[in-house]
Amino acid sequence: MTARLLVLALLLPLALQAQVVLMSLNGIKETPVGTGYTYGEVAAGDAVDVRFHARNQSSGSMTITNLKVTGAGFSIVNTSSTPFVVAPGGVMAVFVRFLMTQTGDYSGTLQVTWKDAAGQSSSVTASLQATAVPAPVVTVAAPCTGPDTTKTISFGRSQQFTKVSCTLTIQNPGSQPFPVTLGASIPNSGFSAGNGNSAAVAGGQTGTFVYTFNAPAALVYTAPLTVGPRTYTLYGVGYSAALPEPVWTFDRPTFSSGEQHTLSVALAGPAPVAAFGNLRLTFTSAASSITDDSAIQFVATSKRIASFTVKAGETAVLINCQPNTIFATGTTAGRITLTLEPGAFGITGDPSTSINIAPASISIAASSATRVANNLQVVVTGFDNTYTIGPMSFTFYDRAGGVIASAMQSDLSSSFRSFYQGKLLGSSFLVRITFPVTGDATSVGGMEAALDNSAGSVRTQRITFP
Repeated sequence: MTARLLVLALLLPLALQAQVVLMSLNGIKETPVGTGYTYGEVAAGDAVDVRFHARNQSSGSMTITNLKVTGAGFSIVNTSSTPFVVAPGGVMAVFVRFLMTQTGDYSGTLQVTWKDAAGQSSSVTASLQATAVPAPVVTVAAPCTGPDTTKTISFGRSQQFTKVSCTLTIQNPGSQPFPVTLGASIPNSGFSAGNGNSAAVAGGQTGTFVYTFNAPAALVYTAPLTVGPRTYTLYGVGYSAALPEPVWTFDRPTFSSGEQHTLSVALAGPAPVAAFGNLRLTFTSAASSITDDSAIQFVATSKRIASFTVKAGETAVLINCQPNTIFATGTTAGRITLTLEPGAFGITGDPSTSINIAPASISIAASSATRVANNLQVVVTGFDNTYTIGPMSFTFYDRAGGVIASAMQSDLSSSFRSFYQGKLLGSSFLVRITFPVTGDATSVGGMEAALDNSAGSVRTQRITFP
């Protein structure tokens, strides 16, 4: 008996050294990895990431000093850098990816090395197993689209209780049969299978399957469709009876830069249900050097999005709880588009309207002149919605109104290009030009300036020098 107790006493310190255990994470549930973890069958070319936890089971802190993954196809894709201190009961997360384009069985290892408080180094190792199998080839017939890069097959948007059926063709390039299984819809009752929820495609064969989307409510529906080693997502949006087409009313029929306009929206007929959504403003610049103008926005909120509501049985649309809204056209030529976005409610016809802001000659807001010592200084403010301002000419007059000399030419194109470079705040400018005068500057009584852009030329009123 004494000898047996002595053996147990000697083994106990060895067991206590297992401070770190590897766990795999499925959602929020941890499962001990033990000596190994299997990825199962993975479609060739697909990446599968598994989150592992290196959990500290001891009563003291420990430091993970090294992480190592071996084996073709296995790699660490996300983790904290080492050394990494793990508190008692804490974890270090390690994401390990399996990705291979060639079919076959693959194996590797995940090793975690750590040091305890006494500086003693230990490690734990788990084997990794995965099988790369031929990927299914799935094609989708209209009206559905996909699969996209996220493996989503879209049934689009449809009115409540309106069935949308799509045919999927599934090719199995491998030698083993593929199970084809439709999982539960979220929420319930969105998708159904014409051939039953569970079927199969034999190796080397092609099968066709019909799936139907029928939304019982105005909600977004998804359902998993497992085809062999790959899972696709069926996606559909149900909406209530669509809102009638919007009718757009503006305070004026024409639009130019530097203006504010009042907009009201109504529906062409009574709304079948109480609905809400967004009114969105977007802008496409006509100036090749400028991509946007942030001054084009709704005035009340200084944003390009507003909320809208409409009551069941009514046609009036409230915008931010008001019967109308005001928007600014900015100082850039281009196209302003207004779109009613009803979300899951849907809308009949075109939900958008557009207005064009045409390129125009330079708009001069103000001009002034002053005399500084024996220099004449002219200040002009305005905007150029084409962003091509540059050539200017200046004509000076004496106190009696006579022309002193022929027009002086100046080209400031390069300066304005630099000024506008990368500017997204509109085309407003202030230009200050100084003219040195040889002789008596007080004899100059006034000046007129002509400013040119790609849309034409504009002339200031005569500016008087004090």
